[in-house]
Amino acid sequence: MKVYKARLLLTCLFLGCMLLPLRVTAQTAKAVQVKYVSKENIYLNAGSAAGLAVGDILSVRKNGKEIARLKIAFVARHSASCTIIRQTGLPAVGDKVVVIEKATPLKKETVIAEKKPETTGVKKKTKPIRRERASQPRISGYLSAQWYQFDDRGSSNLDYRQPTIRFNLRATRLFGDDYRLRIKWRSRYDQRRVSLSSAIPRNEWRNRLYEVSFRYANEKAPFNWAMGRIISNAFSGVGYIDGIMLQHNISSRWRWGLFGGLQPEWHYSTAPASIQKYGLFAAYKVGDYSSHRFESTLSMAGAYHGGTVSREFMYWQNNYSWGSSFTLFQSLELDLNRDWKQKTTGETVSLTGVYINGRYTFNRRYSVGLSYDNRKNYLTWYSRTLADSLFNDAFRQGVRLTLNARLFRNFRLFANGGLRHRQDAVDITWSYMGGLNWNRMLGTPLMLMLRYAGFNNFYTIGINPNVSLSYRFRGGHLARLSYGYYGYALKADNSENHRNWIRLNSQFELPLDMFMSGEYQYDWGDDLNGQRFFIELGYRF
Repeated sequence: MKVYKARLLLTCLFLGCMLLPLRVTAQTAKAVQVKYVSKENIYLNAGSAAGLAVGDILSVRKNGKEIARLKIAFVARHSASCTIIRQTGLPAVGDKVVVIEKATPLKKETVIAEKKPETTGVKKKTKPIRRERASQPRISGYLSAQWYQFDDRGSSNLDYRQPTIRFNLRATRLFGDDYRLRIKWRSRYDQRRVSLSSAIPRNEWRNRLYEVSFRYANEKAPFNWAMGRIISNAFSGVGYIDGIMLQHNISSRWRWGLFGGLQPEWHYSTAPASIQKYGLFAAYKVGDYSSHRFESTLSMAGAYHGGTVSREFMYWQNNYSWGSSFTLFQSLELDLNRDWKQKTTGETVSLTGVYINGRYTFNRRYSVGLSYDNRKNYLTWYSRTLADSLFNDAFRQGVRLTLNARLFRNFRLFANGGLRHRQDAVDITWSYMGGLNWNRMLGTPLMLMLRYAGFNNFYTIGINPNVSLSYRFRGGHLARLSYGYYGYALKADNSENHRNWIRLNSQFELPLDMFMSGEYQYDWGDDLNGQRFFIELGYRF
């Protein structure tokens, strides 16, 4: 009997030791959340220590519904970066992430040392090494049709119709490697009852090709490239170009590159595509998002109209993060003036933009942010004949403070306030905003949002309060009812202007990856009386 009890005790201890890691892994997996969202990737707050591995398929959940599916591309001990396989919503920091499919480990080929045969010289046959299958292309995006109209119930005859088609395509892992195709396009037809001015006709097409690019983006390869209508984080201050970009990855930390092409016409609709852009950049990055990460980019660019300088400038940006506690971003632009620009401005170098934004998160409940920015108009080939006063006295700078407090799980308070000063203005413009979000109010799918904003500048003073109540249905459907008021007074003659509006929004997730959203708004007041309709029907792939 004693032998039986001893065996039973040993068996229980053995099973307990076997099941304990599974229990720990399951508990850890429940804590996996979205830590950071970039344009191309989603970063998690857990890694190999939580049982995650490269190739794992994950699901981002919000209110019990999947809004995105991810695949782990890189994993560290306490962090992981993921690519987006498909998505039906917008993942945000704090969203729950669960593992739905573990990566299949590659079978390692074991090499056995062959003993020399004693009686024969025939060599033993070895099995061929199994090669890893190339990953399949990942294609996502949407195609949708929109209809917007405004019915003016006043005497201004401002009736307006606007049908729109939108197309967005993102294809990655093409040809089994990091080849990527990106297309973002919109076609819109504006129809007005009356022409607002000679420069704005009653009817017109407004087609915009935001991006169509084909690129090779593998940072482990010595060279990357992109062609088409492109933009890159390496020279984001330069904007879009119709051309080509070449990048040399010196190491995992250092890279540099060249770019050149034409300035797209969509961004400057009144200008023909006759501006050429050229430049070079250098970038450095070190660390990871789980601890410390620093990124810096310096680019020099020039825009030319034939042989005439339009703009030559330097763009420098830095981004630092210390885990999830602290982030700091800074960008700076310096215009380098020569020829006609130096004669017009009287300066060899002009500071045309500085932006600094920092945020510190004390814990999961409280965070604070502070930003500083300035703007100064810069002369180009197209604006060189305008009055000097539009540029010399148009320097603006300001600061803004942001506060967030999560008092309990589903209740959040937020506020921000800022000051801005323009060089040629006497008074300082100040603005403020505050409110609260109450999610899952009283344990229901209801969400309440209260918001109050106001401003005061040299010309006017005004307020803008609004309130909304949202209900999220099962399956991702959403309905929201909002009311708002906007009122301001002109300081010159003390005249007042008031307007009210009520709005109903809806969003539906349909079968076969279809979606539909709609909006109805009714405005009444001193400057606007009418109703707005908006509907969009689309397909996600």
